[in-house]
Amino acid sequence: GWINGAAFLEKISKNPSYRPTFNAPSIISLFGMLACYFVMYLFNPWVMLGGIAFQIIVFIILTRNHETIKMESVWEGVLFQLFRSILNKIETNYSGKKNWRPTMVSFSLHEQNRNLMISLIDSISSNRSIMKLYILIKGRISKKSITKKNTEEQVHEHLKENEMGIFPICIITQNYKSTIETVIQSETIGNLSLNTVLIDYDDRLPLHEIANISSKLRKNFLILRNKSGITNFHKIDVWWSSPTNGNLALMIAHLVTLSRQWKEHNPVIRVFNVVAHKNDYHAARERLHRMVTTSRIENVECNVIVKKKDEEMSKIISKNSSFADLVIIGFSKLGKVKADQECLQRIREYTNNLNASLIVSAHYEIDFKVN
Repeated sequence: GWINGAAFLEKISKNPSYRPTFNAPSIISLFGMLACYFVMYLFNPWVMLGGIAFQIIVFIILTRNHETIKMESVWEGVLFQLFRSILNKIETNYSGKKNWRPTMVSFSLHEQNRNLMISLIDSISSNRSIMKLYILIKGRISKKSITKKNTEEQVHEHLKENEMGIFPICIITQNYKSTIETVIQSETIGNLSLNTVLIDYDDRLPLHEIANISSKLRKNFLILRNKSGITNFHKIDVWWSSPTNGNLALMIAHLVTLSRQWKEHNPVIRVFNVVAHKNDYHAARERLHRMVTTSRIENVECNVIVKKKDEEMSKIISKNSSFADLVIIGFSKLGKVKADQECLQRIREYTNNLNASLIVSAHYEIDFKVN
């Protein structure tokens, strides 16, 4: 039975190394396996179960002693073929407004922020998404190859110790901007285009240009700015500015609270909406409550703030969110800002007094109506 079973699995895995002297169709091998066990069942079901259990024990012993018995598992070939078939069926626009989930390509530029970025994208994933992390190392390959190797080993060890499902890649580059633009355009998994870009804040990067390119490529754009890191894993503030940016920010906050690290600290999401006039207060509050009720996201507090005359938005955010663990701020049309310095200045003003912050410029509009 298992000889036929092994032949069937090798056939469907399309293993190029499987070249038997007698080649039969895969359906014949499957029939042979099932027929063997059916006949065993007719004779004695208990003997059949005992035989299967014995074979499984032998299989486990062999696989655990692969250092002395060099064997390669046929299951790897089967899983590879299954993965390939699934990718071929996934369309680029697979996720709709309701079923949207982040598939993210991230860029780590600063070593001191790397662990925070890894922790954050793992929290956003919460075992529900695909996350790829590009660690950019400035320099030439001829001089930085050892640094690349050491960095890869450290990151892989960190991910393994913390059981994080992230796919890291180290790249040596002389130009951050061109590398980021190339990866944003080309990074896919099969024909599944990743829908969100996350970049470590850097004054040297033309962030508004990269945001504009991300928008043209139909991707959300996020900027992580780290001042003092995340310590309590309890409070997330979302500054809701529009349905597009605000809904994405709230969805990210929700996904973060589902992660193992945050769940242990009973996280709370505080949603803030700033209005210019007192007359808009009740309508804005009703809108926020309706959105939260429709989304069925738990542990959300709604706050509406009436902006005083000549009061700057950056000061309002600083006053209310300086003690939050993570602050998510929606920036409308980040890629439309006229110059790099204007973009960088706005980001600095909004985030200077915050522990850790995410700037969100959304392309996708998320529908919170549940199925």
